[in-house]
Amino acid sequence: MFRVREIAPKRSKVSTKSRYQEYRNELRKDFNFSCGYCDDADEFQDKSTFHIDHFAPKSKFPALELDYENLVYSCRFCNVAKSNKWVMGDHLTSHDGERGFIDPCKEDYDEHIYRDIKGMILSKTTLGSYIIKELNLGLMRHEYLWKARKLRTQRLKLMELLDKVPKGSNSREELLEAIVKLMVEYEKYFAWACR
Repeated sequence: MFRVREIAPKRSKVSTKSRYQEYRNELRKDFNFSCGYCDDADEFQDKSTFHIDHFAPKSKFPALELDYENLVYSCRFCNVAKSNKWVMGDHLTSHDGERGFIDPCKEDYDEHIYRDIKGMILSKTTLGSYIIKELNLGLMRHEYLWKARKLRTQRLKLMELLDKVPKGSNSREELLEAIVKLMVEYEKYFAWACR
């Protein structure tokens, strides 16, 4: 069982801006260059397709439009799926225990959903099932991008090992180079498959 997000996002203190779109750079960094909901990294995608989600929808709570604590760096798939869904009557209560959402910056986010060994996002609770359904977290793209990230981590480790192989050991060096090339091709495939 794996956490959905490798590193939980944490909002920093930022100065107030006149438009919520101006928070993009700060949000991107605070959310570890990944979607707050599914953890898909923006490195494999056009960064302009990443959205800024209003956790408590701005259509229902317009006073929160510029509130940095209400913003989530989000892939377009999660943002479009979530849209203006909100089951509670006020912005301070995000769920009733069975329906609703959990702010991705809250520690209890990972208490309701997890990844299996293949990278599929699954629920631990009834609320987790609701979140997965409403955000479409069951899409194969989330699984592929998680696998691509894992492969990249392995490739980087192999590249470190390759640097340590003595120049005189040709067969071993050739083998490692072949493995690295293979993993690069896998990453390209996953990135292509998730467009």
